[in-house]
Amino acid sequence: MEETAPRLHVCFVNVTSGIGGVERVAERHLTHLDPARFRLSYAYTPFHGDEAHVARLREAGVNIVPMENILTLWSR
Repeated sequence: MEETAPRLHVCFVNVTSGIGGVERVAERHLTHLDPARFRLSYAYTPFHGDEAHVARLREAGVNIVPMENILTLWSR
């Protein structure tokens, strides 16, 4: 029996508040990685209008992890 390597966990963390370059890059990478080889997660601060973006990621097998807005913590 052949042993298989465990899947590498890839997690994109995004704390922006709208669709822009970061979201497009994360979506492009996450939807093109092989979920058989990688465990995929997307941790992000939910924002108005994110439904289609999140749906595309979920459809690609990405685990969605909504976070509270931490931008205010970083600005201190």
